[in-house]
Amino acid sequence: MAKISSEELLALYSYFGEPLNEATEILEKCKITQYSTGDFCRQIFDISISEEQYAIFENINFCHCKFFEDKVLGEKTCITCKHVLAVYLAKATGELKKETLDHDVFQQYLNAQLGAYSNINM
Repeated sequence: MAKISSEELLALYSYFGEPLNEATEILEKCKITQYSTGDFCRQIFDISISEEQYAIFENINFCHCKFFEDKVLGEKTCITCKHVLAVYLAKATGELKKETLDHDVFQQYLNAQLGAYSNINM
């Protein structure tokens, strides 16, 4: 597992600000799972925080959290949220639990996520 040096974290903090600190806390305290199909054509990352669950899509800067809605999409004062950053940090450090799903199960997972998003008032 790769470690991120203090100098690298400081450089990242100058770019991302407080969401980076919160992302490192997620990485230390929560489970991040990478679900992918056997051929790796589809990937999604799941972050489980207590009762909350966040699905982060591969190479898409989007999260359904309130911070993303307010600060990234609304005020445009931040580049991304702690959940998206946590996924990138997990990928960079190898701190991921990886699971392979067949296409049908992966599709069911995506449908469940879309159902959860449809319940969000944006």
